[in-house]
Amino acid sequence: MAIAKIDPIGKKVTFQPPATLYELVRRAGVTLSAPCGGNHTCGKCIVRAAGALSPLTEEEGALLRSRDGRLACMAQAMGDVTIQLNENAQASIVTGEQGRYPTAKAGGYGAAIDIGTTTICMYLLEFSSGRRLDTLTALNRQQAYGADVIARIQHDSKEHVLHECIIAQLNDMLSELKANNNIASLDGIAVAANTTMLHFLLGLDASGIAVAPFTPVTLKRTGIPAHQIGILEACQVDILPGIAAYVGADITAGLLTSGLADMKTCGLLLDIGTNGEIALGSKDKIYCCGTAAGPAFEGANLSCGTGSVAGAISHIRYDGENLHLQTIFDRPPVGLCGSAVIDLVAILLSNGLIDETGRLEGEGPLSRYLFETETGDSAFSVCDGVYLTQRDIREIQLAKAAIAAGIAVLQKKSGIGTIGKIMIAGGFGYHINYQNAVTVGLLPAIAEEDVFCIGNSSVDGAAFCLLDPARLRRTEEIVENCQYIELSCDPDFQEVYIEQMYFGES
Repeated sequence: MAIAKIDPIGKKVTFQPPATLYELVRRAGVTLSAPCGGNHTCGKCIVRAAGALSPLTEEEGALLRSRDGRLACMAQAMGDVTIQLNENAQASIVTGEQGRYPTAKAGGYGAAIDIGTTTICMYLLEFSSGRRLDTLTALNRQQAYGADVIARIQHDSKEHVLHECIIAQLNDMLSELKANNNIASLDGIAVAANTTMLHFLLGLDASGIAVAPFTPVTLKRTGIPAHQIGILEACQVDILPGIAAYVGADITAGLLTSGLADMKTCGLLLDIGTNGEIALGSKDKIYCCGTAAGPAFEGANLSCGTGSVAGAISHIRYDGENLHLQTIFDRPPVGLCGSAVIDLVAILLSNGLIDETGRLEGEGPLSRYLFETETGDSAFSVCDGVYLTQRDIREIQLAKAAIAAGIAVLQKKSGIGTIGKIMIAGGFGYHINYQNAVTVGLLPAIAEEDVFCIGNSSVDGAAFCLLDPARLRRTEEIVENCQYIELSCDPDFQEVYIEQMYFGES
């Protein structure tokens, strides 16, 4: 037997060699950023390691692209090793401020939970006051099984581990939340999430979500004793209803908290992630769709992309001479998150270094940042070690086209021409520069004062429902008023998608 020491947490793992560094880190209970799920394609799971290691292969070296460290999914421990994690391994997620919610309950405490594909957010709420006492966030440990829901469904069909994974993490987080606030037990839990995450939570077979006609086991609002699904609390877990396989309870929650479901004029709700979820309408009728945007706006498949971690470049500004970067927590830059990608592409478009087809070339002051990568790909240097390649721009085109085409199809199907408000959910919305999003053609142009970043509307919706049973019942009415449009077999979508591949205002 050999020992792997995981720093800086100081945890030791005993193992039988050989074992990948990826597996050893996972056994230590650490979520390592690995968008491809350890399948040797993304080159993101970089760690520093010393000790009895397998030699660097040509394949691993190509994915590292001269960066220091080893790829955890490819490097093997042949004996005792020390693995040094970077900050991205246990990143904190940016959340909103402490708040207070309307309550119809007298006493006790509860937890509102959003289970995202990438992150989990949990609120501790006091029933009597409606106060949010504490917030806990973490990267979803299921990332070890793939960055997107399809990869995880395929993995789960073979090993059936996703349920155990999410339950173990929720129990750990709930225990931490209670301990931090000297609370012995919870009196209620409410959960909102996309449809796949809820299937994993309940231990349901999610395979029907991955193949046409994309049929989930259930979309209904569910109330179940916590212990029946493995959560170590003597209370009920209320799960918000979903709309379709790819428009889940997280969007139902957003429709509730944003007020769109009660608006007289038309509003647009967007949750931009690996799966872009879109809702368009008013109190009269809401049209919804899910579109496979891919993980470009989460940084997963970009050369220097990253999530919303410490040091992620969140904003980029150009003053005519120099680029000015803003990073999360003002740390040294480690990569580009989605909002910075939008800023950068808009700057390059406006200054003639990207044409409408997405080709990266041109002249002018910014051309001094152009260079060619070792693989012969054109690239733009943002700062030392951080750049955007021609291949990255193509990924961004695919992502923005999926979102823009989804919006356009909903407008066509609904007959809605004028959008009165745009509400952007999630961490992406907190950082996005709306005018730059219009410049690249991601979002439609309306008055900027009518664009709202509503934060994590999924966990907010769970909080509303936890504190007021009437709002939980209201979610069922909202779902009944929604019409889902399946884009994968819609001829209009395919045509518009190709059109939206070009850059420019939608």
